[in-house]
Formats: sequence, structure tokens, C-alpha cells
Amino acid sequence: MHFYRPAALADAPALAEIHNRATERYKEVYTPAECAERGYVLSTVDDMLAMLESREILCAEEDGQLLGYAAYRLKHPSTVWVSSLHVVPEAQRRGIGAGLLQRVEDWARAQQAVVVALETDQRFLWAVAFYQRQGYQTMTDEALALPPYQHVLGKPQVPGRYIFVRRVS
Repeated sequence: MHFYRPAALADAPALAEIHNRATERYKEVYTPAECAERGYVLSTVDDMLAMLESREILCAEEDGQLLGYAAYRLKHPSTVWVSSLHVVPEAQRRGIGAGLLQRVEDWARAQQAVVVALETDQRFLWAVAFYQRQGYQTMTDEALALPPYQHVLGKPQVPGRYIFVRRVS
């Protein structure tokens, strides 16, 4: 049985490992050079320590082992931005990612936010399908200019990427 808890500084090495193992799948879609060009690079412990200082990070744990995490922040009083959500490959399709996202949505409601938003690569079909199953919808630039979505991005979308949003209140 897995449970969820806030990340601690001591989790930084495990968080970097989770990130790096989960993002190995990016190589199914892009060459190593394309991954680097798009910023899909390996995370270090220092990267995770910096993320711990600037974001909320929720871990999924089972039998003392971290299986996944979600990193998120209150981008605007109405908007929570999920910057990372990763689950190690062997623990995927067990509800862990959905559990992390549900708890982020609960946190967003507790902050009185209206929208949870995130971005993913259009070629990551597994991620696109996952977010759609969780009730997230892709947004056009025009839709992102309208309330309550106007604080989600603040700039044009990056070509080749989707912005997903879900109203939580």
C-alpha cells in the first residue's frame, strides 16, 4: 500500500533518481540531442534541492521507497501550476500518478485556487492520455486569455506542447 507525504530535503537524491528514471522514456520520442535542445535533461540532487526551495513537492511512498512525486506551486491566487509529475516505470499504471494529482487538486482547493494547470509535450502520448483520463483538457491560446484561465500561462504556448487545465472549484 502506498501513501503520500511532503518531500523532505533528505529526499533530494531519490527525487532526482525518480525524475531521471521516468524521463528515460523521452528517448522513445526524441534523440539525445533533441532531448537536450528541449531541456529534457537529467536532474541532479542540486536541481531537486532548488526545486524543494521553490515548490511544494508531494511524494508517493511504498515500503519506505519513493515511487513518484509531484512538484507544484501557487502561480496566482486562482491557479496552481504543476511543474513535474513523475512515477518510476515499474510503479506506473497503479494509480500513483492519479493519487498525486488528486492531492495536488485538494491542495489547490485548500488554497482557494480555481484551476490546476500543467504543460506536456504533444509527443508524450502516454502523458497526454493520462491527463485526459484525469479530466484535464487542452487549451488554445484564445481560451487561455479568458477567465478563469488568464493566469495559467501569461505568454503564447510553446509549439509542440499542450497546456492542460482542470477546474477544481
